[in-house]
Amino acid sequence: MTPRVTVLMTVYNGQPYLREAIDSVLAQTFRDFELLVVDDASQDGSLETIRAYRDPRIHVVAHASNMGQAASLNEGLRVARGEYVARLDQDDRCVATRLDRQAQALDERPELAVVGSWVYYSDASGRTTGVVGMRVENFGHLLGALLIGASPFGHPSVMFRRSMILDAGGYPEEFAPCEDYALWCRLAAIRRPAISLRTPLTMLRQHDGQQSTQRAARQRDRCQAAHLELLTRILGSEPSLELAAMLRADETFMTGRNASADVHAQLQPLLARLATMLTSVDEQRALRRRLAWWLGRSAFLGAFDRAPARLAMRRAATRIDPLAIRYPTMWLSPVAEVVGLVCPPSTRERIRRATAHVGRRRAAARLFHEQLARSPDAPSNGHAA
Repeated sequence: MTPRVTVLMTVYNGQPYLREAIDSVLAQTFRDFELLVVDDASQDGSLETIRAYRDPRIHVVAHASNMGQAASLNEGLRVARGEYVARLDQDDRCVATRLDRQAQALDERPELAVVGSWVYYSDASGRTTGVVGMRVENFGHLLGALLIGASPFGHPSVMFRRSMILDAGGYPEEFAPCEDYALWCRLAAIRRPAISLRTPLTMLRQHDGQQSTQRAARQRDRCQAAHLELLTRILGSEPSLELAAMLRADETFMTGRNASADVHAQLQPLLARLATMLTSVDEQRALRRRLAWWLGRSAFLGAFDRAPARLAMRRAATRIDPLAIRYPTMWLSPVAEVVGLVCPPSTRERIRRATAHVGRRRAAARLFHEQLARSPDAPSNGHAA
């Protein structure tokens, strides 16, 4: 019998966390699934650990040589039998109701390509350290996140409609190890909607051995390339590197002394093209607020060090959203500049770090405690970071 959901896990030297990941899938309240594990030539006994399970829902594809995660994911997509595919990494865990909640969301909204969720963070021992997520309730939220170079959801937290991903060409292997962000960009460019459930359904483990930690520099380079491709697809021509760097708030743009005033003029054709992709006032408002908030926040953080591009960022924020001045980061920027003048670098850095995440951390802490109060699936040893 064909399962409705395929849980797709790629494994490369997955010890010592692999059993926890597999057990969390087998404990799901949703039962109509298969667990497809693609072992990418592990050398630490991971394949033997997987094959020791006798559960008929587990299917294994074993590589004789290492192909990389993006290629392994695409192979998994071709082999998967489920209508929906849920991703999970070898060192992460699922909340027991994850498949239930995400499959229900896809059932109820057939236009959706992807359903993500907020996530719990844990340390190497599995102790919960916080909860993180981004608001993605409509296409404007999704596109706004991608345009500032942010991934709208953690890759191991998503469930997607397999047919739509295959129609989009699967994971773009040329952008590995940023293949997930590149895929979301390609889906957005052809207007395939996605949402993120504001409930943590996956527990992401942070440790020094994880692949994203080991290849961060290449990931940043490939994500920038995917970001440029998205802008090119939206505009119909290659954008200026300056515009792309401003949207991402790259350090090279913030500290550069030759930021051209033309970058503001370049915003206008982008905003005009974006307006044609958005089908409602809510989507337009969501996109403009996300872009303006990000640029205003970046200008605020740059004010501590009197970054040359800080004023250009503030001007861009108000051009995108005339009401951006109401954001605290906008009207507090003069205060940040004064602090930057009188405080030593170490103090400025501590203040910058504290203020950079205060809004997100307050919202995350509030949601985290709500989950602890009402959800039997929330980890009992958790606390908000």
